[in-house]
This record gives sequence, structure tokens and C-alpha cells, in this order.
Amino acid sequence: MLLRKNSQFVIPEPEVPAEGMGFHNPLDPNRDNADPRVVWCAETGYYYGISTGNTTLTLFRARSMAELFRAGESKVIYEANAADDTYGYLWAPELHYVDGHWYIYTSTHQTAENKGFKHVIVLAAKTDDPFDGFKLGGHINHDVYAIDPTVHCWKGQWYICFSIVTDGQQKLAVQKMKSATEVEGDYTIMAQADYDWELVPPYHKGGSPINEGAFFVERDGRLFIIYSGNGCWSDDYILGIIELVGDDPLDASAWLKDDEPVMTKGNGNYGPGHATFFFSPDGSELWISHHCLHGHNPSVTGMVRHCHCQRVYFDETGFPHIGMPVAKDVYYPLPAGDCGV
Repeated sequence: MLLRKNSQFVIPEPEVPAEGMGFHNPLDPNRDNADPRVVWCAETGYYYGISTGNTTLTLFRARSMAELFRAGESKVIYEANAADDTYGYLWAPELHYVDGHWYIYTSTHQTAENKGFKHVIVLAAKTDDPFDGFKLGGHINHDVYAIDPTVHCWKGQWYICFSIVTDGQQKLAVQKMKSATEVEGDYTIMAQADYDWELVPPYHKGGSPINEGAFFVERDGRLFIIYSGNGCWSDDYILGIIELVGDDPLDASAWLKDDEPVMTKGNGNYGPGHATFFFSPDGSELWISHHCLHGHNPSVTGMVRHCHCQRVYFDETGFPHIGMPVAKDVYYPLPAGDCGV
């Protein structure tokens, strides 16, 4: 039997970077960056960053990750409007490069009146540069309550994963894509909250068990989904991992959820979750961006969520290891190939 992961793997201690070649988490301590998405684009030489908005989405860019969200440029690149049938609550926008074009996958109210029901939408870049703005690309599953969409190309076929509400729970579903803005066939529910560490009150008891905020990670022929459990205002928002162990992503039995989380609270940070991933400028390192709280939140009320970034490590089997969020006072090295400041 092949070893699926090395549970004894120890994440290396990062080297102390030279002056100007490191950064402190969070990227901007004064900004609410819930559900952050960070991307490096070699063609433009910029990092791009985006996070949850209400009726507008703002895109940030910077030459070094150390300046993203803080000292770089920013621009409103989309505003919800009735002509597009978009009405706000533009949650968890994810910027992706699909078949030679930039798209943002997010969600919105179903109608102007029905603000309690959300569905997935796709925004398409107006030009080859995402900083030039976006227009509506399409609505996906307009009558299905869904949030937190993400996409990935696996063996030549694009798939979308999102969190849906059914049977009083938030579950993860995956669906085949016909194009960057359309889906085809039915979706498959392939994960729900099962383990004690993703069923922590108060979201579980008297509320809805939650799996959400999925993102695909591919490594050496293995495909993973890293997702969030519990609720985003909880100290115990947490990251879990699911692996495709069968052949068909639309077969629910082909997915295996690991029984241990891959990121938990610690080092003075609470509620780490809603992760996205990006490669370093030289392509040699995979990095995680996620949000977390900077204080204990026993009342589970709205708090500022800060964007943190750190390197992901892989053991000899190809399994990803992340650990706890890096402490705020650690001067952490920038991604390999970053120009620094």
C-alpha cells in the first residue's frame, strides 16, 4: 500500500530574510480582507489581490507581495447593477485565468428583493489586463443557493466547486463546465461536515454545519480540495482537505476527506479559513492566502478579517502541509522571485 501522506512531516522554520526581502502578516493590518484571493501574473509583473465586497469589487495590484493591499494600487473593477441582474453581496471573488482570459467567480443576491438567497455569477475581464475592469459573463445555476465558487482544469476538463445549502447544511458540490461561463450536467455533492473539528458550536448546534470556501490544489498527479469548516466568525474556522482518489470528480465516492485539519488557530491568530493558493513569481513555491481574526471572538460577531500569506510545503508523497498561521511579529521571507521593496 502506498503511503498517502507523511503525518510526521515537520514544516521547516523559514530563514530570516534580508532587509526589504520579507514581510509581516497581515498584508494590511488596517484593512478588512475577508476571503482573500492573491494571484501572481508573470505577463504583467504584478500581484493581484481581491476580497469580499458588497456592491463593488476592488482589485489591488503591486510589484511585490509586501505592498499588496497596503501600498500598491487599487481600482473598482465591477459594480453590481440591475441590468446585469446582480444586486450585491459579492462574496469571495476569485480571480482565475481560464483558456487565455481573466474571469472572476463570485456570488450575488438572486433578486433585488430576495437578499437571503445567493447564486454564482461569472465576471469576464474587458481586456487582457484584469485592472481594466470586468463585465458580466454569466449566471450559473440561478435557482441554486450557492456561494464560494472556484474552478480548476483537471485532465483537460474544467470543473467548478461551490458551497450549496441543502438539508440544513452547507455542503460542497462539484460540476463540469461547458465553458468559462457555463456549466453542463448536474452537480455532485461530494463533501459535508463530518468530523468533530468541523462541527464546533455555535454554528453546528442551532445552526448549519458548514463546508465552504473550497480551492483546488494539484501536485504530482494528485488533486486536492482545501476547504473551510465551521463558520467564518468563529475562533474555530478551520481548513480541511479532500483528495480525489478515484477517476471521476463527479463521482462522490471518488473523494476522500482527511480526518485531520491542515490549518488550525494558533500563534495569536484565530479562525483561519477561506484559503486560496498561488505560485511564487519563479514558479517554485506554492503559497496560501487566507483570512483570520486577530482576537478571540467568543460572541461570534462580525470582526475584521485580515489577509495572511505563507508558504505551503509538500512531503515526499506530494501531500500539502500548512500548519498554523504565522505569527504577526515574524519577519517572513517573500515568495521566491519576488523583487522585494
